[in-house]
Amino acid sequence: MKYNLFLITSPLQLINAIEAKAHFKLTLNILVVIFTEHESKNKNQISRLINEDEWDKVIRFDQRLKNSKTTFLRQIKLVRLLQKESYNMLFCGDFSSINKMIIANVQKKKVYLMDDGAVTINRYLNELGVRYSDQKIPLKKKVRQWRFNLFGLKTIPTDTINMFTSYELTPHGNEEIVRNELKYFKETFLAQAMIDNTVYFLGQPLSEIHVIKRETYLEYIQAIRNYYDTKIVYIPHRAEHVIDDIIAMEDERFKVVYTDLPIELEFIMTNRYPMQIGSFFSSALFTLNIIYPEATIIAFEIEHDKMITPRPAIDNVYNYMAKSTSIKKVPLGSL
Repeated sequence: MKYNLFLITSPLQLINAIEAKAHFKLTLNILVVIFTEHESKNKNQISRLINEDEWDKVIRFDQRLKNSKTTFLRQIKLVRLLQKESYNMLFCGDFSSINKMIIANVQKKKVYLMDDGAVTINRYLNELGVRYSDQKIPLKKKVRQWRFNLFGLKTIPTDTINMFTSYELTPHGNEEIVRNELKYFKETFLAQAMIDNTVYFLGQPLSEIHVIKRETYLEYIQAIRNYYDTKIVYIPHRAEHVIDDIIAMEDERFKVVYTDLPIELEFIMTNRYPMQIGSFFSSALFTLNIIYPEATIIAFEIEHDKMITPRPAIDNVYNYMAKSTSIKKVPLGSL
């Protein structure tokens, strides 16, 4: 008896895992949830999405502990546990060190990378084009890998990495690219959806991650407010920790609304069909563009001279939007 193995670290990865399970009509499925972020909202969102009855086994692994020695031994224990089974298909949403070690050490027939938002585009362009064995590894990382080698564990997978993705990607070699059209979610939840003409703007932690300065972010939000001529609901990203300055902008036409669910599921679970969605380059724009094809979705393009440092990865995302999606790109410099 062979299982299918799903490794996830974020709510979006879990959504895509559920979709993959339905798309490939898989039975006997093990879900491994790896908590990596030091903030509770990510964990709470994942926990709300998990229906234990839909999985044959759910394994939770908390990698947020500060004791590196304890984490090291617990990682070995997790890999040993997963080695007790063999798998038909293995799905993961990223190539963290623990995921790569699991891929390298369990028996499986196929490996699929699922979408992890817009980072998937850059990961595919830059990381998957080079075999792991050919990548240069810093000495400090090599030393960490040698510790696992001493326990008989490999740290570098040699498998072909196939894709289960919503993005239009061209194969590098002999990998399989399977299009994720979110069919399960659309067929299951959209039949009763009601049209909603409110503008939903998805916030991003751009000042927190030092893409742009805070004052620039606030100037952009004000410009976007002026761009729309109807009510706007600003939905903060879970990593936006201080938004008092955004809340201070509230009036009859601009409201800040928090959600405990990933925005894709917030609309689905409340039976809304949003007709207007905006953000900068949020990963959710791609997913929402597939789920709600009738919606007008706008990506407001950040000016290069306003970025703290050049970000080619952000350019890749905007370029992909313009080339391969119906998302409208609006340069913020033109507002």
